[in-house]
Amino acid sequence: MITDRPFYTYRQASARVGRHVDTIRKWRRRGLRMTWDEHGRRIVEHEALLTWWRESRERDLRNRGIKSDTPISAEDLL
Repeated sequence: MITDRPFYTYRQASARVGRHVDTIRKWRRRGLRMTWDEHGRRIVEHEALLTWWRESRERDLRNRGIKSDTPISAEDLL
């Protein structure tokens, strides 16, 4: 598990939030603020990544009709 750090590369960011690297790239194209490090790699700030991830998760739950504070039961999955 990637622990909290100030900045993440694509691979580190994907491991931190449990998403595929391609998802992080898609988020960047959709507006996730990223910058460059001294080695020419794209990096994302910790707070920006987690804010985007939380908002993405909330949108996903709303689209599925699930409130974030509602526990999911086995009947909901059927």
